[in-house]
Amino acid sequence: MKKIISALILVFMLFTLLISCTNSEKENSVTNVTPVINALELEDTDKLVIYGYFNLDAILKPAIRQFQRAYSNVEIEYKEFKFDESFDYNAFKNMLKTELLAGDGPDLILAQDTSLFDDIYKTMDSGIFMDLTETLNADTAFNWSLYNKTVMDSGIYKGKRYIMPISYSILPLMVINETLEEENINFADFSTLEGFTGAIRKYMANNMNNPDKYVTWSQSGSNIMTSFLNYSNINILDYENRKVDLSDSNIKNLADTSKDIANYVNNPVRKYSSYNSARRDENGGIIYKHDATVGLRTGRIFFNDRLMFSVIENFYFEYGGLTFDRTPLFTNFPGTNGGTTAMVIKFAGIRQTSENKKNAYNFMKMLLSYDIQMLPAQNPNTDYNLNIPVLMSAAKAYAKVHWEKSDMWGTPDGSIIWEKVPDEVHEQFIDMIINVDSCVLPAYAPSNLVLQGFEPYFNGEKTYEACISDLKTRLEIYLSE
Repeated sequence: MKKIISALILVFMLFTLLISCTNSEKENSVTNVTPVINALELEDTDKLVIYGYFNLDAILKPAIRQFQRAYSNVEIEYKEFKFDESFDYNAFKNMLKTELLAGDGPDLILAQDTSLFDDIYKTMDSGIFMDLTETLNADTAFNWSLYNKTVMDSGIYKGKRYIMPISYSILPLMVINETLEEENINFADFSTLEGFTGAIRKYMANNMNNPDKYVTWSQSGSNIMTSFLNYSNINILDYENRKVDLSDSNIKNLADTSKDIANYVNNPVRKYSSYNSARRDENGGIIYKHDATVGLRTGRIFFNDRLMFSVIENFYFEYGGLTFDRTPLFTNFPGTNGGTTAMVIKFAGIRQTSENKKNAYNFMKMLLSYDIQMLPAQNPNTDYNLNIPVLMSAAKAYAKVHWEKSDMWGTPDGSIIWEKVPDEVHEQFIDMIINVDSCVLPAYAPSNLVLQGFEPYFNGEKTYEACISDLKTRLEIYLSE
């Protein structure tokens, strides 16, 4: 029980915490990268150092080829850290941190996600990143109107633009109307955070002693609630003013929901902690290939949270596999503002001490170019994994590709028949991924403090109020360091 509860407390660890395109649009993008007109008089050099890790090489290598065609005089030193059994992510992070603090390392810092740094905000405070504001303002070739402004502006901190997002994610929720009717739950409840968590509690109360009912695909606790807090738009830490605010009632709501999920998961009648576990055989093999689709169709899953991974691809795959005999419904995860909260995934920044800032800047523009941002749409079966590209036309094109093939799947036994996602659903989904209301950069370092702070509440050793008081003190000390 304690192990499960401890994992649940990670709910608070990240607390912040179409393939067609008109010729005129392409010309106005940054495809044909022009020499930067910069007010900072960045020096011309003939070198650029870049590091790649995980699957960043999927977009880096095409960008390198494009850059070399445009800037043949620049030598690129590309250090690729292979993502295999020998790759040690923590060792890589420590190596990079040591190099950057010593004024060394890559000229362009590329991140698979914000976990590359223990705390992205303290990293920005450290002076590692160059402020891109003046250079971007002076670069008349860069067309901001083509990009998702809300997402792009999440890279501004204390009035300076240190981070340039390359891709982002959102958290759509998908449920089955027939399941809601069976559980006597109103889909309208999903429009608010309080209503949504209330629906979860009602579902668990209805099925506490049913060993074959799961809240979601990965309901073990931590990965659900961590995601929830990411996308809830609850601001706990104010890095700029060094203040801690734990007064939001939604924090207790999520904490109480976590406790309820822990009790549900820990019920002795339930052999597995999640549907993701239940779908595997005793050797770990997958029993249900189309797992989330099967789980939703059969009513074994209340809602699907897996859509945040490869959002666009998974949305059309899951929805298309449900329409022939079920009534799927979807909505955005209900943040505290009632809108859709996005989260930055891949991003880039330029090392402040780099002697090759101009080359780094021009390469960063390559990553934002039409050609690179369109890679997932033009090659949908390859691992470019941009999730949602920041170039809006690329995001729409990527969605269109998967929409058009949403009826091309099927199971050998005919148990699932994929149908094309309706036009109006496609348009609603496009609206959801493009018109986001806020965007966060998750911070990771305070997770241990939060873990220690809330564990007594989950274990029943302290009241919520006592834990909040202790945690606030710890976080205030953390911000002051």
